[in-house]
Amino acid sequence: MADDKNTMLQFDSRSLSLQLSNAPIVVMVLLLSVIGTSVVEWFPLLVHWLTIQDYSLDNNVIIFSSISSSVDNAEYWRLVTPVFLHFGYFHLIFNALLFWVLGQKIEYFLGSPRLAVYIVLIAACSNIGQYLLGGAALFGGLSGVVYGLLGFIWIRQKISPVSELSVPRGLIGFMFFWLILGISGLVNFFMDVSIANAAHAIGLASGVTLGVLHGRNRPNYLQ
Repeated sequence: MADDKNTMLQFDSRSLSLQLSNAPIVVMVLLLSVIGTSVVEWFPLLVHWLTIQDYSLDNNVIIFSSISSSVDNAEYWRLVTPVFLHFGYFHLIFNALLFWVLGQKIEYFLGSPRLAVYIVLIAACSNIGQYLLGGAALFGGLSGVVYGLLGFIWIRQKISPVSELSVPRGLIGFMFFWLILGISGLVNFFMDVSIANAAHAIGLASGVTLGVLHGRNRPNYLQ
């Protein structure tokens, strides 16, 4: 059996340079998110290439194309790229910090290929879910993926706990509270902001599903 305590000490004591070198997928996603946010801020005419459905402007009115037309044109990247779009740097920083905490832990202990697959699957599910439940609208951000990674770790620990993948209970509680608060509509009412609640909920459900599948097939090195 692996020495969980020593493993966690080694994980927590790594230098920043070592953390970065051990998390190439996390770093790549964060860099793409910075680029996506910069496109929103400085090159808004290019944003339509990264949304889940294409759109055009007519007298400052957004006219959306159907998502089926994007699929017919083989624009499959649209299923994922909305996660790189953030509407403001505070939005980016908030999501990036949570993604860093959760993503690098999964990448370090489960490997870069597995994390990459999880991110793509969760991103596609959360984006499609937001489109189907929220309708045609501009949306983006890593939060759906963040909820997915949180759900993965949370349910994975319920099924087959190992200290390597643990996260503070306070973080889990805060994220669930924020999800419920967003769904209730109170955030929209008091802060006058729109939250992609469907992306959060479906991202969480996707991560939970992956956690269940992974928990029942626990890697040998964690036994």
